[in-house]
Amino acid sequence: MRRDAGMTSSGESVKRKPQHVNLACDIEEQPKSKNKDPKEELEERARQQLEQKKADLIRVEREVALARENLDKVQEQQLQTPSSQSNTIVAIVGRPYGVAFFKQSEKMIVSGWDKSAIFCIEDKFNQTPLIKDVLQPADIATDSDDNIYVTSKHKLQKYTSSGVLKAQAGDDEEHNEKGKFNDPRGITMYENQVYVCDRNNHRIQVFDLHLHFVKSIGSYGDSNGELDAPFCFLYYFCCYAISNSCYYSQGVKRRPPAVTRLPA
Repeated sequence: MRRDAGMTSSGESVKRKPQHVNLACDIEEQPKSKNKDPKEELEERARQQLEQKKADLIRVEREVALARENLDKVQEQQLQTPSSQSNTIVAIVGRPYGVAFFKQSEKMIVSGWDKSAIFCIEDKFNQTPLIKDVLQPADIATDSDDNIYVTSKHKLQKYTSSGVLKAQAGDDEEHNEKGKFNDPRGITMYENQVYVCDRNNHRIQVFDLHLHFVKSIGSYGDSNGELDAPFCFLYYFCCYAISNSCYYSQGVKRRPPAVTRLPA
């Protein structure tokens, strides 16, 4: 015999509870889509890439600085260790540029461009920093009293033999006025005066021993008496300045240096 849905075996009806479906539980809510402006997305991506490159650059700079520091330490240890062939200890001054001697002793002084210092070199080349915090020291000279004259970044300085600053001409900025400089290089003592190659001003400037301006010699050019970026001096019965004989571009073509005799 066929039974109807909702009936028991004895024929009694059974009430069934209605089933409720919770759609809120069965159906996940989808996030509302937000359409971004393509230009904003491009700018955001560019910013992220820029920040990443900055972080990479900082990391590389730190690694390079650490590598240089380690290399300097290794080189100093190697060079300061006496070799089996010689007991001489080589002085580490960092790209030496100028050299001079004290008149009253056998001590030598050397300018260390990379180390921003002037070093005193004594017996067996033992080095001692004599003057510190000199930005890009170039050439150096001494007078009869062992005062030290140094050309550095856009200035000329005078120190005692113990490294005390006594006088200064120029400052840390480039100038073309008389008594100031634009990348001074070579320096020499001549007739109790200080001669300085004012390189990028294409002239020689002369000072007294107190660094008071005396006169200027030369101007730009390649004719007699003219100068092109003078950078050092030499002596042969009188004082000469060495400079380029002409301007050259990117070092492609260079003529031999020109020699200009300085008037007394």
